[in-house]
Amino acid sequence: MIFCLMALTGCADSKWVSWLTGEPGDSVLNVPQAVGAPPSQNETGWPNLASVPPKPKDFSTPAFRRTTIRQMNAAKTEAEAIRQRVGTPTETVK
Repeated sequence: MIFCLMALTGCADSKWVSWLTGEPGDSVLNVPQAVGAPPSQNETGWPNLASVPPKPKDFSTPAFRRTTIRQMNAAKTEAEAIRQRVGTPTETVK
């Protein structure tokens, strides 16, 4: 009996085994399938991966970054001093 079941599952061309394998019937398999055409070269629907955009010019200068770092360190030092005056623990709760 088991051999018969194993032999029947290998018969992919048999139509009467579809109830066993779950394969859809011919009415489903033979329906024409609609496939969309790819966009043409002139359409802008898809990005052109071969083109490289120009390099942005609005980067910060090294002097601006140094000034910002100094300001952030000053704010950090001030916050630590306030924390010590108030008596708040320095460890962060996780």
